[in-house]
Amino acid sequence: MEGYKGDMETIVMFTDSYDVIFVADKSEIIENFKSFGANFIISAESWLWPDTSLEGQYPEIDGKKYLCSGLMMGYAGTFYNILNYKDLKNTDDDQLYYTHVYLDKEFREANKIVLDGTSVIFHNLHGAIRELDYGFGNKRIANWEMGT
Repeated sequence: MEGYKGDMETIVMFTDSYDVIFVADKSEIIENFKSFGANFIISAESWLWPDTSLEGQYPEIDGKKYLCSGLMMGYAGTFYNILNYKDLKNTDDDQLYYTHVYLDKEFREANKIVLDGTSVIFHNLHGAIRELDYGFGNKRIANWEMGT
């Protein structure tokens, strides 16, 4: 990512593809991303993991408020900043790393990092099966609980 340091035009997306799904094409995803007015968006879920002692540090947001590092997207320059927030060992937990990034209010606000708490872009499947409508008529998966 060194070559993207300071690049605030290129949009990148990361997914671990374990329990996440895409529900739109590229143009709709980018349009939704830009509607947030953020530099970086991380998916959210109802489950706090891996460190439940951090619960009280999460800011209140609409929808689900706990970070899920399974899907993230944003400007390459911001992603570079996030990846260089602090030293990371190969054995460290990635979700805990991104949680610390997000819970650092000064860093979060300076880099305009937000969670997609209402599943506008990202739907995480862990614990969310009851929320989804598979909408075979319109060929879309929708989150009826969030209206997205």
